Amino acid sequence: MIHFNNVTIIGVGLIGGSLARVMKTGKLAGTITGAGRSKATLEEALGLGVVDRIAE
Repeated sequence: MIHFNNVTIIGVGLIGGSLARVMKTGKLAGTITGAGRSKATLEEALGLGVVDRIAE
């Protein structure tokens, strides 16, 4: 199985958030960074543990 050290997901809504969650639960990525337009959505994804950090 391929493992990525760092992954950035642009748009952590339904599709991006689901992708990030699968990568995290499957241990496919070390650090997942979320990027997007809505700070509220990014902070929610961070709070839910879907991403490890956010880029503004």
